[in-house]
Amino acid sequence: MAAKKSARKRQITQDDLFDVKYVCEATLSPDGNLAAYTLSETSSSGDKERQVHSVWLIETSGGKARRLTRSKGSSYSSQFSKDGTTIYFLSSRDKVPQIYSMPVDGGEAEAVTGLPQGVDRFEVTSNDSLVFSALTNIPAKPSDDDHPRIDRFWFRFDPVPGYLQDINQTIYIMKPGGKPKALTDGNGMMMGFSVSADGKQLAYLVTGFSHHEFVQSDLCVVPTSGKRNPKVVLKNRIFNQITWHPSGQSVICHGQIKGMSVNGSYFTVNVENSSISDRTGPLDLNAGIALQVHIPASVGSKMLTDSDGSKLYACITRGGEAHPNIIRLRGKASAKPVCDGQEANHLMAKHGDKLLVISHSTNEPPALYLLNEGSGEKKKLTSHNEVWQQKFNWPAVERIVIKVKRNVEVEGWVIKPRNARAPYKTILNIHGGPHAGYGCTFWADMHELVGAGYAVAFMNPRGSTGYGQNFMQAIFGCWGYPELEDFNAFLDELVKRKIAHPDKLGVTGISGGGHLSSWLIGHTNRFKAAVPEQGVYNMISMWGV
Repeated sequence: MAAKKSARKRQITQDDLFDVKYVCEATLSPDGNLAAYTLSETSSSGDKERQVHSVWLIETSGGKARRLTRSKGSSYSSQFSKDGTTIYFLSSRDKVPQIYSMPVDGGEAEAVTGLPQGVDRFEVTSNDSLVFSALTNIPAKPSDDDHPRIDRFWFRFDPVPGYLQDINQTIYIMKPGGKPKALTDGNGMMMGFSVSADGKQLAYLVTGFSHHEFVQSDLCVVPTSGKRNPKVVLKNRIFNQITWHPSGQSVICHGQIKGMSVNGSYFTVNVENSSISDRTGPLDLNAGIALQVHIPASVGSKMLTDSDGSKLYACITRGGEAHPNIIRLRGKASAKPVCDGQEANHLMAKHGDKLLVISHSTNEPPALYLLNEGSGEKKKLTSHNEVWQQKFNWPAVERIVIKVKRNVEVEGWVIKPRNARAPYKTILNIHGGPHAGYGCTFWADMHELVGAGYAVAFMNPRGSTGYGQNFMQAIFGCWGYPELEDFNAFLDELVKRKIAHPDKLGVTGISGGGHLSSWLIGHTNRFKAAVPEQGVYNMISMWGV
Protein backbone atom coordinates (compact mmCIF):
# COMPACT_ATOMS: atom_id res chain seq x y z
CA MET A 1 0.00 0.00 0.00
CA ALA A 2 1.45 3.33 -1.07
CA ALA A 3 2.26 5.81 1.66
CA LYS A 4 -0.08 8.74 1.89
CA LYS A 5 1.47 11.81 0.28
CA SER A 6 2.01 14.58 2.82
CA ALA A 7 0.30 17.89 2.19
CA ARG A 8 2.53 20.57 0.70
CA LYS A 9 3.29 23.33 3.17
CA ARG A 10 2.21 26.82 2.13
CA GLN A 11 2.40 30.47 3.17
CA ILE A 12 0.15 32.02 5.79
CA THR A 13 -2.77 34.08 4.52
CA GLN A 14 -4.94 36.62 6.32
CA ASP A 15 -7.75 34.09 6.74
CA ASP A 16 -5.39 31.56 8.36
CA LEU A 17 -4.74 33.93 11.25
CA PHE A 18 -8.37 33.64 12.37
CA ASP A 19 -7.66 29.99 13.21
CA VAL A 20 -4.93 30.72 15.78
CA LYS A 21 -5.76 29.85 19.40
CA TYR A 22 -4.08 31.92 22.08
CA VAL A 23 -3.36 30.88 25.67
CA CYS A 24 -3.67 34.21 27.47
CA GLU A 25 -4.10 33.57 31.24
CA ALA A 26 -3.18 30.73 33.61
CA THR A 27 -2.93 29.72 37.25
CA LEU A 28 -1.91 26.70 39.34
CA SER A 29 -3.89 24.64 41.84
CA PRO A 30 -2.71 24.86 45.48
CA ASP A 31 -0.86 21.52 45.16
CA GLY A 32 0.67 22.49 41.82
CA ASN A 33 -0.75 19.42 40.04
CA LEU A 34 -3.27 21.26 37.86
CA ALA A 35 -3.05 24.30 35.64
CA ALA A 36 -6.19 26.22 34.69
CA TYR A 37 -5.87 28.51 31.71
CA THR A 38 -7.86 30.70 29.34
CA LEU A 39 -7.91 29.95 25.62
CA SER A 40 -8.92 32.71 23.19
CA GLU A 41 -10.15 31.87 19.69
CA THR A 42 -12.08 33.56 16.91
CA SER A 43 -15.78 32.83 16.61
CA SER A 44 -18.05 33.52 13.59
CA SER A 45 -17.04 35.82 10.76
CA GLY A 46 -17.90 39.10 9.12
CA ASP A 47 -19.87 41.52 11.30
CA LYS A 48 -20.41 38.81 13.94
CA GLU A 49 -16.73 37.95 14.30
CA ARG A 50 -15.42 38.13 17.88
CA GLN A 51 -12.90 36.59 20.23
CA VAL A 52 -14.35 33.98 22.59
CA HIS A 53 -12.58 32.79 25.74
CA SER A 54 -12.94 29.43 27.47
CA VAL A 55 -11.45 27.86 30.61
CA TRP A 56 -9.37 24.69 30.34
CA LEU A 57 -7.58 22.35 32.77
CA ILE A 58 -4.43 20.29 32.30
CA GLU A 59 -2.25 18.25 34.63
CA THR A 60 1.23 19.74 35.05
CA SER A 61 2.73 16.26 34.70
CA GLY A 62 1.42 16.25 31.14
CA GLY A 63 -1.54 14.78 29.32
CA LYS A 64 -4.58 15.95 27.42
CA ALA A 65 -6.20 19.27 28.25
CA ARG A 66 -9.83 19.28 29.36
CA ARG A 67 -12.24 22.06 28.46
CA LEU A 68 -14.33 23.22 31.42
CA THR A 69 -16.62 25.87 29.92
CA ARG A 70 -18.70 25.66 26.73
CA SER A 71 -21.49 28.16 27.26
CA LYS A 72 -22.31 31.15 25.11
CA GLY A 73 -20.24 34.19 25.88
CA SER A 74 -16.69 34.13 27.22
CA SER A 75 -15.24 32.53 30.35
CA TYR A 76 -11.87 33.62 31.69
CA SER A 77 -9.76 34.70 34.72
CA SER A 78 -9.90 31.36 36.54
CA GLN A 79 -8.75 30.94 40.16
CA PHE A 80 -8.78 27.94 42.48
CA SER A 81 -10.36 27.77 45.92
CA LYS A 82 -7.79 27.34 48.66
CA ASP A 83 -8.56 23.59 49.00
CA GLY A 84 -8.27 23.13 45.23
CA THR A 85 -11.70 21.52 44.78
CA THR A 86 -13.48 24.49 43.21
CA ILE A 87 -12.56 26.78 40.39
CA TYR A 88 -13.89 30.32 40.14
CA PHE A 89 -13.97 32.29 36.90
CA LEU A 90 -15.60 35.24 35.16
CA SER A 91 -18.18 34.54 32.47
CA SER A 92 -20.28 36.78 30.22
CA ARG A 93 -22.78 34.01 29.46
CA ASP A 94 -25.56 36.16 30.93
CA LYS A 95 -24.86 39.49 29.17
CA VAL A 96 -22.45 41.04 31.70
CA PRO A 97 -19.48 39.29 33.37
CA GLN A 98 -20.23 37.60 36.71
CA ILE A 99 -18.20 35.32 38.97
CA TYR A 100 -19.10 31.64 38.56
CA SER A 101 -17.93 28.55 40.41
CA MET A 102 -17.55 24.95 39.24
CA PRO A 103 -16.18 21.75 40.80
CA VAL A 104 -12.71 20.96 39.44
CA ASP A 105 -13.91 17.41 38.71
CA GLY A 106 -16.63 18.80 36.45
CA GLY A 107 -20.28 19.69 36.72
CA GLU A 108 -22.54 22.67 36.20
CA ALA A 109 -21.30 26.20 36.73
CA GLU A 110 -23.19 28.28 39.28
CA ALA A 111 -23.36 32.06 39.40
CA VAL A 112 -21.79 33.51 42.54
CA THR A 113 -22.50 37.17 41.81
CA GLY A 114 -25.47 38.83 40.13
CA LEU A 115 -24.65 42.51 39.94
CA PRO A 116 -26.53 44.35 37.15
CA GLN A 117 -23.31 46.14 36.23
CA GLY A 118 -21.23 42.94 36.24
CA VAL A 119 -17.77 42.25 37.71
CA ASP A 120 -14.48 43.59 36.38
CA ARG A 121 -11.85 41.43 38.17
CA PHE A 122 -11.66 39.35 41.33
CA GLU A 123 -9.34 37.61 43.80
CA VAL A 124 -9.88 34.62 46.11
CA THR A 125 -8.70 35.29 49.66
CA SER A 126 -7.06 32.86 52.09
CA ASN A 127 -10.44 32.13 53.72
CA ASP A 128 -12.20 31.69 50.34
CA SER A 129 -13.92 35.06 50.39
CA LEU A 130 -14.14 36.82 47.03
CA VAL A 131 -12.87 40.36 46.59
CA PHE A 132 -13.88 41.99 43.32
CA SER A 133 -14.22 45.33 41.55
CA ALA A 134 -17.30 46.47 39.70
CA LEU A 135 -18.82 49.65 38.35
CA THR A 136 -20.31 51.74 41.15
CA ASN A 137 -23.30 52.34 38.93
CA ILE A 138 -24.20 51.86 35.30
CA PRO A 139 -23.45 55.07 33.33
CA ALA A 140 -26.48 56.47 31.56
CA LYS A 141 -26.44 56.18 27.80
CA PRO A 142 -25.75 59.62 26.30
CA SER A 143 -28.41 61.15 24.11
CA ASP A 144 -27.72 62.88 20.81
CA ASP A 145 -27.96 66.22 22.62
CA ASP A 146 -25.33 65.37 25.25
CA HIS A 147 -22.05 67.24 24.86
CA PRO A 148 -19.46 66.06 27.40
CA ARG A 149 -17.33 68.80 28.91
CA ILE A 150 -13.68 67.78 28.93
CA ASP A 151 -11.87 69.23 31.95
CA ARG A 152 -8.87 66.91 32.18
CA PHE A 153 -5.99 66.08 29.85
CA TRP A 154 -6.54 62.34 30.21
CA PHE A 155 -10.23 61.98 29.40
CA ARG A 156 -10.48 58.68 27.48
CA PHE A 157 -8.85 55.28 27.84
CA ASP A 158 -9.30 52.60 25.16
CA PRO A 159 -10.18 49.62 27.41
CA VAL A 160 -13.00 51.67 28.96
CA PRO A 161 -15.90 52.62 26.70
CA GLY A 162 -16.87 56.26 26.95
CA TYR A 163 -15.53 59.25 28.80
CA LEU A 164 -13.72 58.65 32.09
CA GLN A 165 -15.81 61.08 34.13
CA ASP A 166 -18.64 58.57 33.79
CA ILE A 167 -16.59 55.65 35.12
CA ASN A 168 -16.36 54.90 38.84
CA GLN A 169 -15.65 51.55 40.43
CA THR A 170 -16.11 50.00 43.88
CA ILE A 171 -14.28 47.06 45.46
CA TYR A 172 -16.52 44.56 47.28
CA ILE A 173 -15.98 41.51 49.47
CA MET A 174 -18.35 38.58 49.87
CA LYS A 175 -18.55 34.95 50.88
CA PRO A 176 -19.96 32.64 48.19
CA GLY A 177 -23.68 32.58 48.87
CA GLY A 178 -23.55 35.84 50.81
CA LYS A 179 -24.09 39.49 49.92
CA PRO A 180 -21.40 41.87 48.63
CA LYS A 181 -20.09 44.48 51.07
CA ALA A 182 -18.41 47.61 49.74
CA LEU A 183 -14.84 48.24 50.93
CA THR A 184 -14.20 51.47 49.00
CA ASP A 185 -16.20 54.65 48.49
CA GLY A 186 -17.01 54.09 44.82
CA ASN A 187 -15.07 57.02 43.40
CA GLY A 188 -12.43 56.60 40.70
CA MET A 189 -11.20 53.75 38.52
CA MET A 190 -9.39 50.79 40.05
CA MET A 191 -6.03 50.24 38.36
CA GLY A 192 -5.30 47.14 40.43
CA PHE A 193 -5.78 45.57 43.86
CA SER A 194 -4.43 42.80 46.07
CA VAL A 195 -5.48 41.05 49.29
CA SER A 196 -2.84 40.27 51.95
CA ALA A 197 -1.85 36.66 52.66
CA ASP A 198 -3.90 36.60 55.88
CA GLY A 199 -6.93 38.00 54.07
CA LYS A 200 -7.21 40.96 56.45
CA GLN A 201 -5.98 43.86 54.30
CA LEU A 202 -6.84 45.18 50.86
CA ALA A 203 -4.38 47.35 48.93
CA TYR A 204 -5.56 49.09 45.79
CA LEU A 205 -4.56 51.64 43.16
CA VAL A 206 -7.26 54.17 42.31
CA THR A 207 -7.26 57.02 39.82
CA GLY A 208 -9.85 59.77 40.14
CA PHE A 209 -10.79 63.25 39.05
CA SER A 210 -7.78 64.79 40.79
CA HIS A 211 -5.37 62.84 38.57
CA HIS A 212 -4.84 64.88 35.43
CA GLU A 213 -1.68 63.16 34.27
CA PHE A 214 -1.65 59.86 32.40
CA VAL A 215 -2.63 56.90 34.64
CA GLN A 216 -1.61 58.48 37.91
CA SER A 217 -3.16 56.79 40.92
CA ASP A 218 -3.22 56.76 44.71
CA LEU A 219 -2.10 53.70 46.70
CA CYS A 220 -4.60 52.98 49.47
CA VAL A 221 -5.02 50.29 52.13
CA VAL A 222 -8.22 49.29 53.93
CA PRO A 223 -9.08 46.36 56.24
CA THR A 224 -11.29 43.73 54.60
CA SER A 225 -13.52 43.90 57.69
CA GLY A 226 -14.66 47.27 56.38
CA LYS A 227 -14.45 48.72 59.89
CA ARG A 228 -12.00 51.51 59.06
CA ASN A 229 -11.67 54.15 56.37
CA PRO A 230 -9.00 53.63 53.69
CA LYS A 231 -5.51 54.90 54.41
CA VAL A 232 -3.80 56.78 51.58
CA VAL A 233 -0.22 55.46 51.52
CA LEU A 234 1.02 57.30 48.41
CA LYS A 235 -0.55 59.87 46.09
CA ASN A 236 -0.11 60.60 42.39
CA ARG A 237 2.08 57.66 41.41
CA ILE A 238 2.28 55.91 38.06
CA PHE A 239 1.76 52.38 39.38
CA ASN A 240 -0.11 49.78 37.32
CA GLN A 241 0.33 46.52 39.25
CA ILE A 242 0.30 45.62 42.93
CA THR A 243 0.71 42.59 45.21
CA TRP A 244 1.27 42.13 48.94
CA HIS A 245 4.56 41.16 50.49
CA PRO A 246 4.13 38.01 52.67
CA SER A 247 4.91 40.05 55.81
CA GLY A 248 1.76 42.14 55.41
CA GLN A 249 3.83 45.25 56.21
CA SER A 250 4.51 46.30 52.62
CA VAL A 251 3.26 45.93 49.08
CA ILE A 252 5.16 45.44 45.83
CA CYS A 253 4.27 47.70 42.92
CA HIS A 254 5.29 47.93 39.30
CA GLY A 255 5.47 51.31 37.60
CA GLN A 256 7.38 54.57 37.61
CA ILE A 257 7.78 57.28 40.21
CA LYS A 258 9.79 59.83 38.20
CA GLY A 259 7.53 60.25 35.16
CA MET A 260 6.83 58.04 32.17
CA SER A 261 10.15 58.51 30.36
CA VAL A 262 12.11 56.30 32.76
CA ASN A 263 12.54 52.57 33.17
CA GLY A 264 9.67 50.73 34.75
CA SER A 265 10.70 49.37 38.17
CA TYR A 266 9.58 47.03 40.91
CA PHE A 267 9.17 48.85 44.23
CA THR A 268 8.47 47.80 47.78
CA VAL A 269 6.26 50.28 49.64
CA ASN A 270 5.89 50.20 53.43
CA VAL A 271 2.18 50.71 54.10
CA GLU A 272 2.82 52.18 57.56
CA ASN A 273 5.41 54.86 56.84
CA SER A 274 5.08 55.12 53.01
CA SER A 275 8.82 54.52 52.45
CA ILE A 276 9.76 53.25 48.97
CA SER A 277 12.60 50.98 47.88
CA ASP A 278 13.38 50.63 44.17
CA ARG A 279 14.51 47.03 43.64
CA THR A 280 15.43 47.20 39.92
CA GLY A 281 16.06 50.89 39.15
CA PRO A 282 19.72 50.79 40.32
CA LEU A 283 20.34 47.99 37.79
CA ASP A 284 19.23 50.15 34.82
CA LEU A 285 16.74 47.44 33.79
CA ASN A 286 13.25 47.81 32.41
CA ALA A 287 10.88 45.92 34.70
CA GLY A 288 7.88 44.21 33.17
CA ILE A 289 7.21 43.03 29.63
CA ALA A 290 7.66 46.11 27.45
CA LEU A 291 7.46 44.31 24.09
CA GLN A 292 4.54 45.32 21.92
CA VAL A 293 2.39 42.48 20.59
CA HIS A 294 -0.44 42.74 18.08
CA ILE A 295 -2.70 39.74 18.57
CA PRO A 296 -6.42 39.65 19.48
CA ALA A 297 -5.79 38.32 23.02
CA SER A 298 -4.03 40.19 25.82
CA VAL A 299 -1.30 38.31 27.72
CA GLY A 300 -0.23 39.83 31.03
CA SER A 301 2.35 38.80 33.61
CA LYS A 302 2.28 38.49 37.40
CA MET A 303 4.48 39.41 40.35
CA LEU A 304 5.04 36.56 42.82
CA THR A 305 7.11 36.21 46.00
CA ASP A 306 8.71 33.29 47.80
CA SER A 307 7.32 32.28 51.19
CA ASP A 308 9.76 34.30 53.31
CA GLY A 309 9.53 37.43 51.18
CA SER A 310 13.22 37.62 50.30
CA LYS A 311 12.71 37.17 46.56
CA LEU A 312 10.35 38.50 43.92
CA TYR A 313 9.64 36.53 40.76
CA ALA A 314 8.69 38.92 37.97
CA CYS A 315 9.50 39.66 34.33
CA ILE A 316 12.18 41.98 33.00
CA THR A 317 12.73 43.05 29.39
CA ARG A 318 16.28 43.02 28.07
CA GLY A 319 16.42 44.10 24.44
CA GLY A 320 13.99 41.96 22.43
CA GLU A 321 13.63 39.28 25.11
CA ALA A 322 11.46 39.15 28.23
CA HIS A 323 11.80 36.51 30.94
CA PRO A 324 10.97 35.87 34.60
CA ASN A 325 13.72 37.04 36.92
CA ILE A 326 14.55 36.35 40.56
CA ILE A 327 14.74 39.81 42.13
CA ARG A 328 16.24 40.37 45.55
CA LEU A 329 13.89 42.24 47.90
CA ARG A 330 16.45 42.82 50.64
CA GLY A 331 19.93 44.29 50.58
CA LYS A 332 21.76 45.10 47.36
CA ALA A 333 19.62 45.11 44.21
CA SER A 334 19.93 42.00 42.06
CA ALA A 335 17.93 40.46 39.20
CA LYS A 336 18.79 37.04 37.76
CA PRO A 337 16.95 35.67 34.71
CA VAL A 338 15.44 32.21 35.18
CA CYS A 339 15.84 31.47 31.45
CA ASP A 340 17.00 33.12 28.24
CA GLY A 341 16.44 32.92 24.50
CA GLN A 342 14.80 34.86 21.67
CA GLU A 343 11.26 34.72 23.08
CA ALA A 344 8.90 36.26 25.62
CA ASN A 345 7.92 34.32 28.75
CA HIS A 346 5.01 35.74 30.77
CA LEU A 347 4.95 34.61 34.40
CA MET A 348 1.59 33.23 35.55
CA ALA A 349 2.10 31.18 38.75
CA LYS A 350 4.68 29.43 40.93
CA HIS A 351 4.76 26.22 42.97
CA GLY A 352 8.03 25.06 44.51
CA ASP A 353 10.74 25.30 41.85
CA LYS A 354 8.22 25.23 38.99
CA LEU A 355 7.07 28.41 37.25
CA LEU A 356 4.02 28.44 35.02
CA VAL A 357 4.63 30.68 31.99
CA ILE A 358 2.97 31.61 28.73
CA SER A 359 5.67 31.62 26.08
CA HIS A 360 5.69 32.87 22.49
CA SER A 361 8.18 33.86 19.82
CA THR A 362 8.15 35.16 16.26
CA ASN A 363 6.94 31.88 14.75
CA GLU A 364 5.23 30.42 17.86
CA PRO A 365 1.82 31.61 19.14
CA PRO A 366 1.38 31.86 22.93
CA ALA A 367 1.29 28.44 24.64
CA LEU A 368 1.54 27.20 28.22
CA TYR A 369 4.83 25.88 29.63
CA LEU A 370 6.24 24.71 32.93
CA LEU A 371 9.63 26.31 33.63
CA ASN A 372 12.18 24.84 36.03
CA GLU A 373 13.66 27.58 38.24
CA GLY A 374 16.99 25.86 38.70
CA SER A 375 17.79 24.58 35.21
CA GLY A 376 15.80 27.04 33.09
CA GLU A 377 14.37 24.11 31.12
CA LYS A 378 10.81 24.36 29.79
CA LYS A 379 8.17 21.67 29.29
CA LYS A 380 5.31 22.45 26.91
CA LEU A 381 1.86 21.73 28.35
CA THR A 382 -0.52 22.85 25.59
CA SER A 383 -0.55 22.21 21.84
CA HIS A 384 -3.71 23.87 20.56
CA ASN A 385 -1.96 25.15 17.39
CA GLU A 386 0.13 22.11 16.54
CA VAL A 387 -1.98 20.92 13.58
CA TRP A 388 -2.43 24.49 12.37
CA GLN A 389 1.32 25.19 12.46
CA GLN A 390 2.12 22.11 10.42
CA LYS A 391 0.30 23.57 7.41
CA PHE A 392 2.81 26.32 6.80
CA ASN A 393 6.31 26.87 5.53
CA TRP A 394 7.35 29.19 8.33
CA PRO A 395 9.52 32.18 7.41
CA ALA A 396 13.15 32.62 8.39
CA VAL A 397 13.82 35.13 11.16
CA GLU A 398 17.20 36.89 11.34
CA ARG A 399 18.41 39.04 14.22
CA ILE A 400 20.61 41.96 13.17
CA VAL A 401 22.66 44.20 15.47
CA ILE A 402 24.41 47.19 13.94
CA LYS A 403 26.59 50.01 15.18
CA VAL A 404 25.08 53.31 14.06
CA LYS A 405 27.90 55.42 15.44
CA ARG A 406 30.15 55.55 18.46
CA ASN A 407 28.32 54.32 21.57
CA VAL A 408 25.09 53.70 19.62
CA GLU A 409 24.21 50.10 18.78
CA VAL A 410 20.71 49.05 17.72
CA GLU A 411 18.98 45.69 17.58
CA GLY A 412 16.49 44.60 14.95
CA TRP A 413 15.02 41.65 13.12
CA VAL A 414 13.80 40.78 9.67
CA ILE A 415 11.23 38.10 8.80
CA LYS A 416 11.96 36.75 5.32
CA PRO A 417 9.29 35.15 3.10
CA ARG A 418 9.73 31.67 1.65
CA ASN A 419 7.70 32.48 -1.45
CA ALA A 420 9.92 35.23 -2.86
CA ARG A 421 13.54 35.77 -3.82
CA ALA A 422 15.94 38.22 -2.23
CA PRO A 423 16.30 41.13 -2.33
CA TYR A 424 12.75 41.36 -1.04
CA LYS A 425 10.09 44.00 -1.12
CA THR A 426 10.51 45.13 2.50
CA ILE A 427 8.19 46.87 4.94
CA LEU A 428 9.67 48.65 7.95
CA ASN A 429 7.26 48.22 10.89
CA ILE A 430 7.76 50.79 13.69
CA HIS A 431 6.64 50.25 17.28
CA GLY A 432 4.58 52.75 19.27
CA GLY A 433 5.39 54.50 22.49
CA PRO A 434 7.90 55.84 21.72
CA HIS A 435 9.04 54.26 25.01
CA ALA A 436 8.28 50.63 24.18
CA GLY A 437 9.95 47.99 22.06
CA TYR A 438 9.71 45.18 19.55
CA GLY A 439 11.18 41.75 20.06
CA CYS A 440 10.75 38.03 19.71
CA THR A 441 6.95 37.88 20.01
CA PHE A 442 4.19 36.49 17.82
CA TRP A 443 2.79 39.21 15.55
CA ALA A 444 -0.24 38.24 13.44
CA ASP A 445 -0.01 41.32 11.20
CA MET A 446 3.62 40.69 10.32
CA HIS A 447 2.91 37.11 9.28
CA GLU A 448 0.08 38.31 7.06
CA LEU A 449 2.51 40.58 5.21
CA VAL A 450 5.24 37.94 5.01
CA GLY A 451 2.74 35.44 3.62
CA ALA A 452 1.96 37.97 0.87
CA GLY A 453 5.63 37.97 -0.18
CA TYR A 454 7.05 40.91 1.78
CA ALA A 455 9.98 40.88 4.14
CA VAL A 456 9.08 42.65 7.39
CA ALA A 457 11.85 44.54 9.17
CA PHE A 458 11.45 45.81 12.71
CA MET A 459 13.91 47.27 15.18
CA ASN A 460 14.33 49.24 18.37
CA PRO A 461 15.74 52.70 17.63
CA ARG A 462 16.85 55.16 20.28
CA GLY A 463 13.91 55.96 22.53
CA SER A 464 13.04 52.27 22.89
CA THR A 465 12.95 50.43 26.22
CA GLY A 466 15.07 47.47 27.21
CA TYR A 467 18.49 49.00 26.55
CA GLY A 468 18.97 51.29 29.54
CA GLN A 469 17.71 54.70 30.50
CA ASN A 470 20.24 56.71 28.49
CA PHE A 471 19.20 54.91 25.31
CA MET A 472 15.52 55.55 26.07
CA GLN A 473 16.04 59.24 26.83
CA ALA A 474 18.29 59.88 23.81
CA ILE A 475 15.29 61.35 21.94
CA PHE A 476 14.54 64.04 24.53
CA GLY A 477 14.17 67.39 22.76
CA CYS A 478 14.88 65.86 19.35
CA TRP A 479 12.11 63.30 18.78
CA GLY A 480 12.46 61.93 15.26
CA TYR A 481 16.06 62.79 14.42
CA PRO A 482 17.89 59.99 16.30
CA GLU A 483 15.30 57.46 15.10
CA LEU A 484 15.73 58.62 11.49
CA GLU A 485 19.46 57.99 11.79
CA ASP A 486 18.90 54.54 13.30
CA PHE A 487 16.26 53.48 10.76
CA ASN A 488 18.42 54.58 7.85
CA ALA A 489 21.42 52.68 9.21
CA PHE A 490 19.29 49.56 9.71
CA LEU A 491 17.81 49.71 6.21
CA ASP A 492 21.25 50.41 4.73
CA GLU A 493 22.47 47.19 6.36
CA LEU A 494 19.53 45.19 4.97
CA VAL A 495 20.26 46.55 1.49
CA LYS A 496 23.97 45.83 1.89
CA ARG A 497 23.19 42.22 2.84
CA LYS A 498 20.88 41.99 -0.20
CA ILE A 499 17.90 41.26 2.03
CA ALA A 500 15.93 44.44 1.21
CA HIS A 501 15.44 45.84 -2.28
CA PRO A 502 16.48 49.51 -2.15
CA ASP A 503 13.70 50.59 -4.54
CA LYS A 504 10.90 48.56 -2.93
CA LEU A 505 10.66 49.85 0.64
CA GLY A 506 7.52 50.67 2.60
CA VAL A 507 6.92 51.86 6.15
CA THR A 508 4.10 51.55 8.68
CA GLY A 509 3.49 51.84 12.41
CA ILE A 510 0.84 52.46 15.04
CA SER A 511 0.60 55.36 17.53
CA GLY A 512 4.20 56.49 18.10
CA GLY A 513 5.04 54.32 15.08
CA GLY A 514 2.39 56.19 13.11
CA HIS A 515 4.07 59.45 14.08
CA LEU A 516 7.49 58.17 12.99
CA SER A 517 6.07 56.76 9.74
CA SER A 518 4.85 60.26 8.90
CA TRP A 519 8.12 61.77 10.09
CA LEU A 520 10.19 59.48 7.87
CA ILE A 521 8.33 60.25 4.65
CA GLY A 522 8.75 63.94 5.46
CA HIS A 523 12.53 63.57 5.86
CA THR A 524 13.57 60.93 3.32
CA ASN A 525 12.46 59.81 -0.13
CA ARG A 526 13.56 56.18 0.17
CA PHE A 527 10.06 54.79 0.84
CA LYS A 528 7.65 54.04 -2.01
CA ALA A 529 4.63 53.71 0.28
CA ALA A 530 3.66 54.56 3.85
CA VAL A 531 0.70 53.60 6.06
CA PRO A 532 0.83 55.61 9.32
CA GLU A 533 -1.79 54.28 11.74
CA GLN A 534 -3.31 56.23 14.66
CA GLY A 535 -0.24 58.40 14.84
CA VAL A 536 0.48 61.44 16.98
CA TYR A 537 -0.02 64.08 14.30
CA ASN A 538 -0.58 67.07 16.57
CA MET A 539 1.84 67.37 19.47
CA ILE A 540 -0.46 69.74 21.39
CA SER A 541 -3.77 67.86 21.29
CA MET A 542 -2.31 64.39 20.56
CA TRP A 543 -5.07 64.16 17.94
CA GLY A 544 -5.19 60.95 15.97
CA VAL A 545 -3.58 58.59 18.46
